[in-house]
Amino acid sequence: VNTATTRLASEVGFKEVLNTARLAGIKSPLLPVPSMALGSFEVTPLELAYAYTTIASGGIRYERFPLFSVTTAKGDKIIARKLNSKQAFDPQVTYLSGYAMEGVLTRGTAKEAKSLNINFPASGKTGTTNGNKDSWFVGFTRDVVCAVWVGYDSGADTGMTGAQGALHIWTRFMRSYYSQSGPFAITPPRGIETAVIDSKSGYLATASCTQKIREAYIQGTAPKKKCPDHPEKSSKR
Repeated sequence: VNTATTRLASEVGFKEVLNTARLAGIKSPLLPVPSMALGSFEVTPLELAYAYTTIASGGIRYERFPLFSVTTAKGDKIIARKLNSKQAFDPQVTYLSGYAMEGVLTRGTAKEAKSLNINFPASGKTGTTNGNKDSWFVGFTRDVVCAVWVGYDSGADTGMTGAQGALHIWTRFMRSYYSQSGPFAITPPRGIETAVIDSKSGYLATASCTQKIREAYIQGTAPKKKCPDHPEKSSKR
């Protein structure tokens, strides 16, 4: 996975990857080098949560404040800040990013979330540094983003990957947060289509395919050809 990620970053351009991080809200020192695509530079949990908020908001980056409003018990506003925002990313591309990260929780490195009673749609990404020094998980729904870091100030080995440590804390928080009601549904923007594909070949699934997944695409970019590895069996007359 790391090799594929670095290759993709190289094709896109490391400077472009850096610019994307800046647009999302990352301000920590970064350099346009291959290891950047693997998370080799340090950022704070708050900063990373803020960047993911841009994805959760459909590509809109909001100005960050500790609080936006304060009201009395009667509902009278004491403080109310104006929300300044900017469309940082294309809504369609942003939706695809969130859709891909939803797969992390359903069939990827954070698939244990289901057994930990995360029974609502959510997106996220695990993170583990060399020697298990850092255990990360950042996950989000349409209305909340939660970033969890597990580690020691000394940089000692935690003995845990992102899925073994940070994910468990994240699931406990999210279960508590949604104990009374579920998250807001994420509505795809215009110009998004889905297709059922073979998870290995990436082509349209046939009746013979055994591993099928539904993927989202910008309209007109979904695969047109059927999976060559599992051709449909012709019916005998």
